Amino acid sequence: MLNWNAKVDIFSKIKIEFLKIRHSKNIEQKKIESACCNELIISQISILFPLEYSKHIIYFCNMIKNLIFDFGNVLLTLDEPKTWNAFKELLDPTKIDDLFKEVMDPFERGEISEEAFFNRLQRRSKVVLNGDVYIDAWNSMLGVFPQHRIIALSELREKYKVYLLSNTNITHFRFVSRRIQKQNGISNFAEVLFDKAFFSHEMQMRKPETRIYQQVLDVEKLIAKECLFIDDKKENVVAAESIGMNVYLHNPEQEIFDLLPSLLSKLNG
Repeated sequence: MLNWNAKVDIFSKIKIEFLKIRHSKNIEQKKIESACCNELIISQISILFPLEYSKHIIYFCNMIKNLIFDFGNVLLTLDEPKTWNAFKELLDPTKIDDLFKEVMDPFERGEISEEAFFNRLQRRSKVVLNGDVYIDAWNSMLGVFPQHRIIALSELREKYKVYLLSNTNITHFRFVSRRIQKQNGISNFAEVLFDKAFFSHEMQMRKPETRIYQQVLDVEKLIAKECLFIDDKKENVVAAESIGMNVYLHNPEQEIFDLLPSLLSKLNG
């Protein structure tokens, strides 16, 4: 076991490098990775120093410092066939060739209003029905945010910056926010559970457009290679990887938090 002087010496060196990084315009994390990415040293730091300091030190010791989660089918359960089956009953198949280009994608980018979205669905219907029918069909895919995932996110934030990057829309966001408040007792979940949440309808862009990933990096001043992006759609992880992020293509049938420890251990060396 390291003696007191050794511990203090190690911390002093790390502190110097930490301060250099903190005040540097060009952050060079590799300066301290070789100095402190040792489990023994990290454990000694955790014992010796208050949690407030040890959390920052361990954060800089990790190769992966930032976790960026997709929402649906990663954190939030989804049953997308429910919505598509409902739309099959509602929509005229001869009028939906442009459904994604003119209806779905613009709504997720926030380019059209909620009213315009449902009006466009009505105009593509077999028979025009009351708007609530379309809202119910659209929201029927949305599931729950399991409590064990909420707890896991909280634990991850002790060691990592945790972000959300979701293709969504104002209707789904409002519905999910109310459900999480009712079922999990959390108001403003996006602010409470994440260091920052990014939603496509607020950003006027959507995955897999590479500009959306770049904006996350720019806004939060993150380094791509220090990020792990997790999504259940191949095109989204391919796009994130193309700008230098580490990525993981998630299978929704598996539990992400069962897989994450071994994945992070591998990436952090």
